[in-house]
Amino acid sequence: MTTAQPGPCEGGQVHAAAHPEHDLSAARKRWVLVATVLGSSLTFIDGSALGVALPAVQRDLAAGTAAVQWVSNAYLLTLGALVLIGGAAGDRFGRRRVFLIGVAIFALASIGCALAPSVQALIAGRAVQGIGAALLTPGALAVIGATFPPEERGKAFGTWAGFGALTGMIGPLVGGWLADAADWRAIFWINVPLAILTAVVTLAVTPESRDPDAKGLDWMGAVLAVAGLGALTWALTAAPDLGFASPVILGGLIAGVALLAAFLWAEARQRQPMMPLDLFRSSVFSGVNLLTLLLYFALGGAMFFLPFDLIRVQGWSATEAGAAMLPFAAVMGLFSGLAGRIADRFGARLSLSVGPALAGIGLALLAVPAPGDGDGGGEGRTHRRGLGRQQRRGAGRQPAGRGPIGLGAVGGLRGRRGPTRRPRPAGPGHVGRGDDAPWP
Repeated sequence: MTTAQPGPCEGGQVHAAAHPEHDLSAARKRWVLVATVLGSSLTFIDGSALGVALPAVQRDLAAGTAAVQWVSNAYLLTLGALVLIGGAAGDRFGRRRVFLIGVAIFALASIGCALAPSVQALIAGRAVQGIGAALLTPGALAVIGATFPPEERGKAFGTWAGFGALTGMIGPLVGGWLADAADWRAIFWINVPLAILTAVVTLAVTPESRDPDAKGLDWMGAVLAVAGLGALTWALTAAPDLGFASPVILGGLIAGVALLAAFLWAEARQRQPMMPLDLFRSSVFSGVNLLTLLLYFALGGAMFFLPFDLIRVQGWSATEAGAAMLPFAAVMGLFSGLAGRIADRFGARLSLSVGPALAGIGLALLAVPAPGDGDGGGEGRTHRRGLGRQQRRGAGRQPAGRGPIGLGAVGGLRGRRGPTRRPRPAGPGHVGRGDDAPWP
């Protein structure tokens, strides 16, 4: 196994970087920071705004549950698998160049998403957006690290993170308002002028920088990571329709595991691995990453599911649902600095214990029915408030939900009376509707 190399976006590496190659004035450094904030806002606003608009996307494109999940999964898949290699590319080929390439890819993919005639085209556009985000997000951090001297980087990174939290706060509200007042496609169109402004500011004020010691890129690792994660994600998404005993699902799971095993084998032999395996010899590093995986596994599922519950089950407008998401983003943004100071004073163990416990309590409260909810009889309407609860309306008004959630909040709702149709199983290349009628 080769010696571990620090990741391109690892905080310690950024803070330990050499002094900037260019001695810039204070005003110019502020404009560089503005450029990175504008570029990163593309991903912050797009991701948080689209979540609230997914019910409208599902309705307008007649998409099934599996398909609407892939609208989110495709983006996260390419972003997560390529973000490390995106940072390494900036070190080798130029941080400003790779940052601008990421912005351009993200903007062009946003145009494709806005014009998407089908859910399959939208999914493809989202995957390309993830590639752009994998270049521009670490690129923004690398540009900040290359522009500010060590004694100023902490404040610069804090400012970048603060504006990121701010855009994350307004994203759900903007997305909900656009879905109600205009069209969900406008969420993608607003990325275009923002990307143009980012490019203009970056070209005007940001000098190029690179790491002269940077070597080759781990393309093999990137391909294996995308293929392995993609196979596993597809199999788990399609399994509720086909069943885990289906040969197609079993084949997808086996292929995903085999590809990820090949990824680990390749990383162990790569001179410049995108994920140095030696890092996992540290029990602290491994434990924190496992905790983060489990925490965001729960939060990611809830944040995907909640807008459907609020809009489909509770009858809220998309704007109201977006406003309901504000407290989550506001607390994350406003108290992240305080949480860091608490960790500095009392140690990380307290935060890593109390934080997930509070998140678990909040998620449990979302699953508790409101007082007075219960089943009605006959043709009456029944409301079950809370995350994951099923709502039944009059006979035949809304079709059965599909996919891993399988409840009224996402897939449409099954009438209590009258015949129901068994959905057609989805084939390997299918992420669409099956036999379900589109949600009206």
